Amino acid sequence: MRTSLFRCSFGLALSFLVANFQVAQATQPNAYVLAVGVDQYQKASKLTGCANDATTAGQFFRSQEGKLFASVNTKVLVDNQATKENIEREMKALSTTGKAKDHIVLFLSGHGDKGVGGWRFLPVDFDSRNPVSTQLTQQAIFDLAQAAADKGQTVWIMIDSCFSGMLRVNAGPLLDRYHEAGQGGVLLMVSSAATQLTASMPTFSPFAKSVDEGLKGEADADGDGLVTLKEARRFTFYRLHQKLRDRKVSGHDCEMDHSPSLSESMILAHQEKSFIVRGKLTKQDPMDKVRQASHFKSFETTLPAGKEFVVDLMSGNGFAGPHNPGYFPTYLRVEDGKGAVLAERDFGGGGTNARTILTPAQAGNFRFVVSSSDNGAVGDFVLRVRTKDAYTVATIEPKSTSPLGQFTGLNPGQPFPGQPLPGQVVPGQPLNGNVFQGQLNAADPFDRMMRQSRHKVIEVKLDAGKVYQIDVMSNAFDTFLRVENSQGQQLAFNDDGGEGLNSRLQFRPTQTGTYRLIVTSFNPGELGAFVLSVQNR
Repeated sequence: MRTSLFRCSFGLALSFLVANFQVAQATQPNAYVLAVGVDQYQKASKLTGCANDATTAGQFFRSQEGKLFASVNTKVLVDNQATKENIEREMKALSTTGKAKDHIVLFLSGHGDKGVGGWRFLPVDFDSRNPVSTQLTQQAIFDLAQAAADKGQTVWIMIDSCFSGMLRVNAGPLLDRYHEAGQGGVLLMVSSAATQLTASMPTFSPFAKSVDEGLKGEADADGDGLVTLKEARRFTFYRLHQKLRDRKVSGHDCEMDHSPSLSESMILAHQEKSFIVRGKLTKQDPMDKVRQASHFKSFETTLPAGKEFVVDLMSGNGFAGPHNPGYFPTYLRVEDGKGAVLAERDFGGGGTNARTILTPAQAGNFRFVVSSSDNGAVGDFVLRVRTKDAYTVATIEPKSTSPLGQFTGLNPGQPFPGQPLPGQVVPGQPLNGNVFQGQLNAADPFDRMMRQSRHKVIEVKLDAGKVYQIDVMSNAFDTFLRVENSQGQQLAFNDDGGEGLNSRLQFRPTQTGTYRLIVTSFNPGELGAFVLSVQNR
């Protein structure tokens, strides 16, 4: 029978609240943002993801216009725009702009280095033969911060570079210069300790991505729609290590510090309120009608039509261990008011945590069922429903090439007997040799497995015996990845093995040859941009 009884097992009848954080613009500060990202160095080794990091940072701050800030003025410099001359000119302009209480933001993503003079950032035109005149020094950053904070402004310094923790070590006198609440002050976020390198990924850096996800609302632990410095600090630390562990990348420690004039309750972002329940699944809870050997709890809330919601069911960070004593592998199910199942997941949120995307066709009551994917497992959980990100991260196309084996000619080829026409192979050159960018659109043919979803095919040559990690990433749709041999025989598939709703699988070819990587969507009819990455593990 339906168990509407248990939606009120805590004496709650919960409704989803939507917050409007508009404040009279006369009382709000303005924000002035300079975001710099360099992948395509002229005379230094090339990187990936830094240009995307800068673009994403600019987008986040623009999204806060009318929320945290009255107005937001952003300047984004990527790759060839990010010369030392251009960066210093924009920093000088920042140091003289705005009024007391305004916010000044400097975001840098690219190569960092350390030396006798402290930490330094490398612009796109850095030349190791003439480092003094082609580097951006820590003193230039400190001078900007002091000029702004002395005027009563709040300064954000966000650095995603190797050895950036040295900046924090040397920033002590600057941070301590501002003690009294209401004064200006400096907030410092760095991606690594003073002696550590910083990891990068094909399309983003794990530190910048973790900060972005937290500020967009995932760090909002109490669901009040306000992301505080304390919440952002805690979330970023754990999310960064989760990303590094998932990708088997050497770890590094992010750090955040601030002037005494700023508090841990400082608001860094306004987002919409979330529906959050913290609870415990116990042996006394009834058995689930679907997971018949698992206990369950359920909760109901009202959602509007046509809006996308991210639904997370988390048991700690999704991994068993002494750090997570209340852990259990989660199972999430979403039902409409009549009990029809709309979605179910036991993955997608990192580790064994569950995540799904819900877009109600009609306004009404929705039921969220908390259960376990392992029979009888119980433990602590957090259920959260929040609106999906209001904007999509743009992808900046890297131009460097470091081929992974040999990629075959990008032509559609002939249909296989008894199968639909293959999707159009993504045209153009690979991004960074083993990364491709494409778009699912309504003109693409339907996939033969996900029959109501469009698909595209990328053909690659892979070597027998090697292990490849294949990722499909998208902010536009819930990805689904399939691998076929050249005859169209399916060899592997994955839905949510990557971060969030992104796809990832490990693939070891038994024969050297051409393989077909099929990109499609888990949910029928979803379209949009994607990035496909192939890495030799």
